[in-house]
Amino acid sequence: PAQYDAFKRRLAPWRPQSGELRYAQGEKNCQQAVTDAPSVDVRWTQVTGASQTLHFYYGCRDGANRPMADALGGAAELLPIQDLIGPRP
Repeated sequence: PAQYDAFKRRLAPWRPQSGELRYAQGEKNCQQAVTDAPSVDVRWTQVTGASQTLHFYYGCRDGANRPMADALGGAAELLPIQDLIGPRP
């Protein structure tokens, strides 16, 4: 439970209120982008079936996106799932 709670706290600031929130090349949340970077999708699903989704492209270079990139990039290390996703490049 402690690992899950840490993971949940780390991602909470970027959880959309509803629907999907995208940070991708060419979208308003990503004015400056480089190509060939990885991305991450996070989906929160409630017991009722409602869900929220965050899509973040790591090539988004807007300064305001840096805290989100850092939080998402380190979130998986809070859970025992490294064998499932492999080493970081």
